[in-house]
Amino acid sequence: MPVASVRRGGMGSPELSPRSAAPPPHQRVVHTENMFERCSATPDPVALRATCAELAALAERTAGEGPWRLGGLCPWVTGADSSNTIVTGAATVDGGQLFFVVPTDATGLVIEPPLEMLALSGSRTSVVRFEAVRPTAVIAPPAGGPRTGGLATTAVAVGAARAAIAVLGREAEQRAALEPVAVQLETEAAEVSAQVHAAAVAGIDAVARDRLRTDANSLVVRAAQAALTATKGAGFVRGHPAERLARESLFFLVWSCPQAVATATLCELAGLTAAT
Repeated sequence: MPVASVRRGGMGSPELSPRSAAPPPHQRVVHTENMFERCSATPDPVALRATCAELAALAERTAGEGPWRLGGLCPWVTGADSSNTIVTGAATVDGGQLFFVVPTDATGLVIEPPLEMLALSGSRTSVVRFEAVRPTAVIAPPAGGPRTGGLATTAVAVGAARAAIAVLGREAEQRAALEPVAVQLETEAAEVSAQVHAAAVAGIDAVARDRLRTDANSLVVRAAQAALTATKGAGFVRGHPAERLARESLFFLVWSCPQAVATATLCELAGLTAAT
């Protein structure tokens, strides 16, 4: 669910937390990549209300054009417990989609304790629950609706890859056999970085943007694993840069990751060819 937190210094990022059990059939219909698409895909208003209230925020009006009320949850809000305001997307009962500005001290808003994650737990990411919460402002979504997987996340992946390549490069100073590996990965990072820059200047279509994110995801995971392999047992000890980079590289597999990118990654891991 798209979420931004206005912190006493901070930022926010979206993600759906895993569910331990398969959802009932009416929820399966809406359990896809984009929450707005999920809720719009359910034609029955009763099922829509029940589904969206469980999976994410649902916006309702008490009477016609009356004030909005938010119910449900935002499963991934970075820095929620140190934020003054949250900007969250929510589906309306008629299948619409809007963003809402909500103070964190609003009546009915509950911030759960920060999640213990594989990496980046210092971001203090929490589940935020809404029960008849009144927002202070409404923001219309951009043309075409909100979308995950922008160029910014791809650029961050390239930066993380280069951090891992730097660790590998330091190891290569002591072992010449590692130098071709470091050079090859740095060359690939430079190519992906140049493509990100070109896309930021000239624009890029959705398919090409997803392909670029897929390339960046593959690069950051491989670079981090190369750094861990090169540092041997020392890199596997908590606190070493290589182990931290290896954990953080996995974040890009789930952070703001469009379904097309996730599918391409799964196909790569399985040695399959992804459909274009």
